[in-house]
Amino acid sequence: MKKTSKLMIKGFLAAVLLVSLTVGNAGNADASQAYPDVPKTHKSEPNINFLTRHGIISGFTDNTFRPETPVTRAEASRIIVGGADALGIKYPAKNKRPMIKFTDLKTEHWYSKPIQSMYENRLINGFPNKSFRPGDTVTKAQLARMISDAFQMENATNVKLKYTDVKINGWYEQAVKNLFAAGVITDQGTQFKPNHKMTRAEVSDYIAEAMLDNGAIMDDRDEEIVPWDGSLPN
Repeated sequence: MKKTSKLMIKGFLAAVLLVSLTVGNAGNADASQAYPDVPKTHKSEPNINFLTRHGIISGFTDNTFRPETPVTRAEASRIIVGGADALGIKYPAKNKRPMIKFTDLKTEHWYSKPIQSMYENRLINGFPNKSFRPGDTVTKAQLARMISDAFQMENATNVKLKYTDVKINGWYEQAVKNLFAAGVITDQGTQFKPNHKMTRAEVSDYIAEAMLDNGAIMDDRDEEIVPWDGSLPN
């Protein structure tokens, strides 16, 4: 039996997370597999399970994860806020700015609070016409900038990017450098493809790798998902 990880999530919250994973695995042939459509052979499986284990991402009501489904700007905001919370990141109150009224964002929307948190802490912006476009698929460049800022990644000063499509001094260049230096971005070749629309698997890889680079949370990706036996953790 593998040694139980000393997760940062304690007490009842940890138990609740284990229950949710157990329910999600009820119909799977492999109890250590969180989702039937993310087999162990899937390259993003360790990162998807890592985020699931820590309550940062979840599947759908049919227990699938749908790794190739595009991620919207609203969904990316929610996942990133969850990751920052798990890392215990606090943003300086002095840097906060008042929330503006986006034309396409209402307070009753499920994504209203995470978007508000990211905007107030200067981690994301809207568009010139005061829209946020929450349903737009998040691009590779947008995600890189959001993660770099939200996880307070150290600015990489000695990195020379090989990507010819990353504009020098562009709004996302430093973020790409930061993620590249941290091993989050591993694209080969000379094309970064900043406008590439990110999938759930790709977003999981970026966020999990960036969280682990932060060092505030244990790398437990090799841990099996063990059904809850009803007892609470010490």
